Amino acid sequence: MGLFSPIWMTKEHSKRLKAAEAVRGITDQRKLIEVVLKAPLMSVVEVALAKLDDQHALCDLAVEASQAKEQDNRSTEIGCFAVSRIEDQELLRGIATHPRVSEPIRAAAVGRVSDQDFLRAVILDGGASDKVKSAAVRSIADPALLAQVALDHAAYGENVRRSAVARVEDPAVLAEVVRNDPSASLRMAALPRVEQGLIAEVALGEPDRNIRYKALELLTDPATLEQIARAEVDHYFRFMAFEKIEDGFLRLDIKRSWNEEQKAEDHKADLLRSAVQQDAANREAWSRRVAEGCCPHCGVPLTTPRGGIPDGAATYCSNCGNRVR
Repeated sequence: MGLFSPIWMTKEHSKRLKAAEAVRGITDQRKLIEVVLKAPLMSVVEVALAKLDDQHALCDLAVEASQAKEQDNRSTEIGCFAVSRIEDQELLRGIATHPRVSEPIRAAAVGRVSDQDFLRAVILDGGASDKVKSAAVRSIADPALLAQVALDHAAYGENVRRSAVARVEDPAVLAEVVRNDPSASLRMAALPRVEQGLIAEVALGEPDRNIRYKALELLTDPATLEQIARAEVDHYFRFMAFEKIEDGFLRLDIKRSWNEEQKAEDHKADLLRSAVQQDAANREAWSRRVAEGCCPHCGVPLTTPRGGIPDGAATYCSNCGNRVR
């Protein structure tokens, strides 16, 4: 800090209260912007931000935060905060289209614009970034445009389409996403919002394992659950469906219907489960023996040789001979 630097430029935490008090006395909005962009202590920056209330000054701050030297998360957060306090729609559109405003701050501005024609133009603008388009999609009220974005994977990035899918209400559009979208994550996102018939279809035939698990979680159709519980070879899918069947007599009949291949899969799953449980028990016993100062291999108490153990030296159990360090 230079000899004549203002107190708000201090980096010393012990002087934060004095620096904050000095900022509270500043009324000039341009000066407050300078404090926000240059003050080292965030507590001082917050005082200056609270005093910024002029819409044009907040707009200037959003633009200048984008262009700040060594722009980082802090300047982005400051710019987005400034945008959050701007109500003037013309200023927000100006920030959203400013060529030197960073993408996160531009997206924040787009998200506060209510002009539907402007939002439509942003969504249809081939030069706009995915972040900015996503912000526009979250505010657009046109169902047809939302459907277009959700389904057009050639023109829109996955994040933009995810924002659209989250707002689509048309069952036909959601069904199209679940059945045919190339993105597994979007098929997964749309799945909870479709009807049971399609969920059953996915549970029976979806190639993606994770989506199929999700479909089984959502599935309530008794006939489909029974079909999977009887016919599925994969142990985990079969038992997931089986456990959702409440009728005890039906469960017994299903168990009796399993063929040798299904029983073999169950046996393999049981062996794997036992191995995992045994490994966990072994690890727990190992950790307990080490904590008690015993050999983790045989459990005999360990003793430290006279003179201690040199750093980096290997040590062995005198009982079983295995290395313990």
